[in-house]
Amino acid sequence: MSENKSFLNAMIMLGLLLAIGMASAAFILGVQAKHAVTGQQTITVKGLAEKPVKADSAEWVLSIQVTDATQRGGLEKLNKERQTLENFLIKQGLPKESWLFDTEIINDHYDEVFVKDSPRQVRNGYDV
Repeated sequence: MSENKSFLNAMIMLGLLLAIGMASAAFILGVQAKHAVTGQQTITVKGLAEKPVKADSAEWVLSIQVTDATQRGGLEKLNKERQTLENFLIKQGLPKESWLFDTEIINDHYDEVFVKDSPRQVRNGYDV
């Protein structure tokens, strides 16, 4: 009987120590989790003060596309549009020496038409 009583006391003591250890671990983990979350809610900024800077260069890529029944008509329309663009850029104060133009490209222009509820591509002029 004495062995059972000492075994029971040892088991009770072990249970109490485990309970205290688990409660302590839960408390420590909870405190650490709280500190981890509050650290993510703040930011620190370091650096130099900002100042306005005037831009002295820019790169624009523009494309102009027109469609006409003939290649010649398309090129004439394109030249008119290009002249309008050049006048605008000059009015904005951009020097003509800083411009670069690529060559004109002519492609067939296709329209989609439906024949008996079936779509077909039909050539209809040129894209310049």
